[in-house]
Amino acid sequence: MSEKIVVFDYIEPRQKLMSWFLSDSGLRNVRVTSFEEAQLALRAEPRPRVLIVNSTAENAAIAAVVAQIRAADGGHLRIVILHGGKHRETDGYIDADICLHEVRSAEDLVEVVQAALDDDVPEIEPHAAGRIIADEAR
Repeated sequence: MSEKIVVFDYIEPRQKLMSWFLSDSGLRNVRVTSFEEAQLALRAEPRPRVLIVNSTAENAAIAAVVAQIRAADGGHLRIVILHGGKHRETDGYIDADICLHEVRSAEDLVEVVQAALDDDVPEIEPHAAGRIIADEAR
């Protein structure tokens, strides 16, 4: 059986043990650490619903990986990005549904991922969407 959540620890993860914590909180997932593994996991049947890109990589690198995934996805996937921030105009657009720079609590992470699974994500700027979901959970 395929998991509905893929945690992609891209290059160096921003949040250590994210996959383990989600599993411990009842959100089953599969953890991958390479683009090739991510592609395979995202093609599994039934198709995963949420991809979490967990990375300290430069935003431009994250944007490029996400663009490749979106191009192959066909609009099915919700993408959550957990990254270091520090946006620059030259970085390019990260095509995500939710962007977080930090996880203030484990509960916030679970709420954000659950909202993505449930398609309960505001159709607004991805950083604002993450803040709203976490704030509403409190």
